[in-house]
Amino acid sequence: MSTCFYYLNENNDLILIGKRQGAGPFCEKCGMSLASSNDKLFGTNAIHYSNTKWLNKCPICFKKSDDLPSVCSFTFSISPELLMLMFENNFKIFDEYHIEYSSNEFREILTECKIKFYHGQGE
Repeated sequence: MSTCFYYLNENNDLILIGKRQGAGPFCEKCGMSLASSNDKLFGTNAIHYSNTKWLNKCPICFKKSDDLPSVCSFTFSISPELLMLMFENNFKIFDEYHIEYSSNEFREILTECKIKFYHGQGE
């Protein structure tokens, strides 16, 4: 299940920060996602495609997928500079369910997302 996060800027406009999504098994030791999509996309490049399959072990250290944590990814819709500005000015942060988060709570959410994508920026 995915969750979109927004901030309220100084003009009271709701701005999309990005989206947190489940990203499947991930070997933190090797920094490797076990995602595989067709014969051309592997690892983090294969996450979030409809035809994604999961390898049964890490291709680097061979740790079984059952022994690896399932992690989340975060796809940013704003630039890193805007993210810093948002934190520096303590803008109000909400999710799509209208739950409000403090800057520290939202930073914790971002920290827990082991995979970050920036290609959603500006979309």
